[in-house]
Amino acid sequence: MRRGLRRALGYGVYCVIVFALVFGLAEWVARARGEQPWRPGAPGVRVDPGGRLYQPDPLLGYRMLPGRYAVRFENGAAFRVTHGADTLRVTRPDAVPGPGRDGLLEPGPADLPELWIFGCSFSYGWGIDDEAVYAWRLQEQLPGWRVVNHSVNGYGTLQSLLALERALEQGRAPAVVVLAYAAFHDERNTFVRARRKRVAPFSSLGPLVQPYARLRSDAGPEPVLDIEMAAVAYREWPGMRHSALVHVAEQRWNEFERIRADSAGVTRALVARFIERGRAVGARVLVAGIAGRTDAVLGVAAANGATPVPLAIDLDRPGMRNPPPDGHPSAQAHRLYAQRLLRAVRAFSD
Repeated sequence: MRRGLRRALGYGVYCVIVFALVFGLAEWVARARGEQPWRPGAPGVRVDPGGRLYQPDPLLGYRMLPGRYAVRFENGAAFRVTHGADTLRVTRPDAVPGPGRDGLLEPGPADLPELWIFGCSFSYGWGIDDEAVYAWRLQEQLPGWRVVNHSVNGYGTLQSLLALERALEQGRAPAVVVLAYAAFHDERNTFVRARRKRVAPFSSLGPLVQPYARLRSDAGPEPVLDIEMAAVAYREWPGMRHSALVHVAEQRWNEFERIRADSAGVTRALVARFIERGRAVGARVLVAGIAGRTDAVLGVAAANGATPVPLAIDLDRPGMRNPPPDGHPSAQAHRLYAQRLLRAVRAFSD
């Protein structure tokens, strides 16, 4: 009996040693290839006044707080943002605080045709002042229009669709609707682990809840979307803060989850529904590919009666990004966005 116990213990020790050696070798290889343990990110910004930019929203998960704010990065860089009473980022000078104005934008004249823009931080203009955002520049070039920027940091195609439906329910009908799509919106639309991992640190700027969608598997040939709501929370794997190998495995699992959720298929269904909602009220719908691989979505746009607009620029060119630690499109990049989008709008409005 004791001999069998000693043999079992010896075998167990042997297995532990072999596992440790194999794991250590695999860890060394992973680090040699440039992989690193997980380092939790942080927003690295301070918001004045109040310390927050977001407020809860039962439909969209969250939206911006009205008011005028200074956002400062840890390295001292800063930018100014102004949100109207409708919580949207302003697009014209008469909405900015000044003598006799409180900066809370009210709806403009009802007789002006309206151009609505829906998108993420690229269209919101994170990292740059109000007047540098491409929506503001479009308003300057289209004085006979009212440009409304519905874009919000962190939004994907799903929130753009929900925001469009809410805006239409309020009774204002746009002449033109722009959906600014980036390839990284796919994982936002399904709110998979990779997205939770990136966005969770930003809960410090206000309470974040995220709507997400899944394609119903038993719906038949026509895509049917189930939409749910989830708190922005991320559960890390044990050991991934210390082991590059564990972190690599976690990243591979996240990629598998993204594929299993069919994030790209969900996005295509959302884009088709967005176009249908816009066209139903007589609006011209433009789908602008603003970042990443957007050909598939631009193809969906063309097939559903929308105008595809290749809006993306090479952000690796000098001056196209804000300096670290930000990296979002710069004021110069927004100038190019405005020029390209203006040509698309004028092509059918002149």
